[in-house]
Amino acid sequence: MKRVRQEALQALLREHGRMTVGELAGNLAVSEATIRRDLHDLRSVAGFERMHGGAGFNNETEPPVVARRRQNAAAKKALARRAAEEIYDGATIFVGSGSTMAFLAECLADRRELTVVTNAHNVASELAGAPGVDVVVTGGALRKGEMSLIGPIAEGTLRQMPLEVAFMSVQGITAGDGLTNIFAPEANTDRVVVDLAPRLVVVAEAYKIGRKAPIGIGPAEAIDLLVTDARDDDPELRNLAAAGLTLAHAADAAAT
Repeated sequence: MKRVRQEALQALLREHGRMTVGELAGNLAVSEATIRRDLHDLRSVAGFERMHGGAGFNNETEPPVVARRRQNAAAKKALARRAAEEIYDGATIFVGSGSTMAFLAECLADRRELTVVTNAHNVASELAGAPGVDVVVTGGALRKGEMSLIGPIAEGTLRQMPLEVAFMSVQGITAGDGLTNIFAPEANTDRVVVDLAPRLVVVAEAYKIGRKAPIGIGPAEAIDLLVTDARDDDPELRNLAAAGLTLAHAADAAAT
């Protein structure tokens, strides 16, 4: 839990540049004393700066979601291809934010009469030139590091859309703790997606299986299909299967 929380803390600082101890504590739903201890532990991380009342990073040149697209790209593309097999022409779907979701959008460029509702600028940009795809962007407050739109405006748009399937990525998933994420304001928007979706497809890299991030967004039972590249003998994947989840492996994706 400590390692995951400190990764989340670094992600927030890289996104916002500088944040106060109070802001970090509020976003991660922990005490200010816990944040101060975490900041002390991170003092040797490259680019990290501790300052009075908070901390920041000084060496970021692009949004984290853009940088992550280059990390483990082959695996993310395989996950995206398998997830895309769940999408049929003529459907109205939601595609959430994140680097894997951007690869999913890339897989949809040749679809016909497809409507994609998204709260992610990078997803919308991927589909801007797709002639057979109508794109609805939710609006909302921009989370710059993730290029995602969150808050009441985004949530209001989602509630008006006749979604058939929702695709999203998360920071962690376990049978006991369900779906978890790292940023409290975005978690509220994620919860709306989980609640509204008639069918929910979660796409998760292997390292996210068995991982718990600070903020809960929904129970594991809310997932209709989990697309992952985790090994079949992963203990937590077995727990999820035992809880009744339907699993799909990225290795089973059709070749493109």
